[in-house]
Amino acid sequence: PLHDELAEKNPCGACHARRLKYESVQGPAGVFQSAYCHDVKSAPVKYATRVEEVALCAECHEHKIDEFKSRKFVHGPIEAGLCSVCHDSHASAHFGQLTAAVNDLCMGCHSKVDTTSHVVRGFSGKGHPLEGPVDPSTPDRRFSCIGCHDPHGGNSSAYFQRGISARMELCQMCHKNDDADFFRQFSNEVKMKKIDGTPWIKL
Repeated sequence: PLHDELAEKNPCGACHARRLKYESVQGPAGVFQSAYCHDVKSAPVKYATRVEEVALCAECHEHKIDEFKSRKFVHGPIEAGLCSVCHDSHASAHFGQLTAAVNDLCMGCHSKVDTTSHVVRGFSGKGHPLEGPVDPSTPDRRFSCIGCHDPHGGNSSAYFQRGISARMELCQMCHKNDDADFFRQFSNEVKMKKIDGTPWIKL
C-alpha cells in the first residue's frame, strides 16, 4: 500500500493528499511515495527523514550541490544545508516550490532592504524597484529580488546572478550602455550619483 500511487489507496495519501493541491508538487510527494524520503519505522520521532536534509535533497538535486560548491560565496541557509528554510519539500503555490512569494521570503531575513533606498538613489530619494510585472533579464517571470541576486550564492558577496561580480556589469543585464532610461527611471532629476557619491551623468 505504501507504494500505491493513488491517494485513496495509499495510507499516506489518504490523509495528506490535501497538502499537494498546489501548482508545484515535488516528484515523490506527487505520487505519494512518502517512503522515498521518510522512514516509516523511525522512533521516537515518527516518519523522520531517512537522512539529513541536505543529503536527502542531494539524492535528486546533485547537480545543484556541484553548482553550490563552485561558488565563491554561498548563502547562509545553503551553507548550513537547510533547503527547507526557503523550499517546501512537498508542494507549494509559489515559484520554485518556495514557502512564500520570492520577495516576502527574502524580506523575512533582509527586512532592512524594504525600508531603505536599494542600490541607487537620486535626489528624489527613489531607489531601484524591488518588484515589477516583468523581469527584463528573464521575461517569462516577474521581477523580484532574484532578478539581481541568486538566492543560493554567487561570485560576489551580494550573490549577483549569472556569476557576475561587478555591480555595473549586473546593471547592464537589463540596462544597456546606450539606454538613457537606465538613469531616468530612478529619478526625474537631471543628475544621478554613483554608489560612491560622485556625479554619474547629465541627461
